[in-house]
Amino acid sequence: MSSSELPIVLIIGGAGAQNGVVTKSLSATGNYNIHVLTRSVTSPHATELSGLPNVKLIEGDCYNEDALKSAFEGVGKCFVNTNGFAIGEKNEIYWSIRIYEIACWAGVKHLIYSSLPYVSKNGDFHPKSLVPFVDAKGKVAGKSLKS
Repeated sequence: MSSSELPIVLIIGGAGAQNGVVTKSLSATGNYNIHVLTRSVTSPHATELSGLPNVKLIEGDCYNEDALKSAFEGVGKCFVNTNGFAIGEKNEIYWSIRIYEIACWAGVKHLIYSSLPYVSKNGDFHPKSLVPFVDAKGKVAGKSLKS
């Protein structure tokens, strides 16, 4: 199969610490064309990824609908890891859901959302258990270790 025939995987926030590892791992398989949506294609992490086989960097803000709609064109699979530290809990919840909606609209067949446990729920919502940058991911994914 030529590289132009390989399925496209979009990695949102692909130049970040976790997503950079995902990008490298997928590139090493040779089974995908990997599109990496990143704020800066000239950042040190993005520059490192640009030299990998079948990796294409796309400059854009993953918290911008037009950038997302454009990035999802022709994509069949996606890996999403939002940055709660940078945008806060409320925005992370909104954009995680909106990314999912845009992916569905664009015809993405397989989406992996990188989540974390819903720590506050696991701690019975005690004020000392609140961890907003973790909880947003748990709220979106519906995760809880307690019933």
